[in-house]
Amino acid sequence: MEDTLAELALAAVFFLATHVGMSSTPIRAALVGVLSEKGFFAIYSLVTFATMGWMIVAYGRAPDLVLWEMGAPLRWLAFVVSLVSCLLLATGLSPHNPTLGPLVPETTTAAGPVGIFKVTRHPLMWAIGLWGLAHGAVRGDGASAILFGSFAVLALAGTALIDAKKKRLLGATWETYANGSSNVPFAAIMAGRARVGLGEIGYLRLVLGLVVFVVLVVGHEWAIGTSPLPQY
Repeated sequence: MEDTLAELALAAVFFLATHVGMSSTPIRAALVGVLSEKGFFAIYSLVTFATMGWMIVAYGRAPDLVLWEMGAPLRWLAFVVSLVSCLLLATGLSPHNPTLGPLVPETTTAAGPVGIFKVTRHPLMWAIGLWGLAHGAVRGDGASAILFGSFAVLALAGTALIDAKKKRLLGATWETYANGSSNVPFAAIMAGRARVGLGEIGYLRLVLGLVVFVVLVVGHEWAIGTSPLPQY
């Protein structure tokens, strides 16, 4: 039991270390200098999928070591958090997202945050982070805590790493952008630094997020073998 969990933990460490090391340290600049931006992205993607695959395989071999049991109220909370995750995912896949990568023009940032990016400038990262937290919590076993916790840690810590990188690259332009938004969802709105309506976020994107959520709920039992609907 300990050996199989140890393998999963080791895979998670490699997943996190290679992802952060290759994207947010001087290693990235060195690799880009040798491989070019496209070459680096290819290697980065290969390493990411390889370490992620290792985690998933190790997760499948790990024992069912129950750490806690979640009651119906907390299961409903996880269910709602998963819905929020889908909405963030659908609204964050936008050309107005200044954090998607180096190919996004600086003018996107200079124009200031719009729509969902006034709610949080990292909707995709929060979508992954909330998804990881909800799934790790609702399953309540050691292997799930490691697997889904790794995705949550990477995504939520990644928001701060992206902010630091963007500030380093864009300076005052990024600081102005960040002042009109927030990392933590709704923090800028509650502080009075931003205002946004559903129309600005995009009704079609919100509907798409709902559709994605429904499809995942319906397909979850068929694909995974368990229903995500909370049971009393």
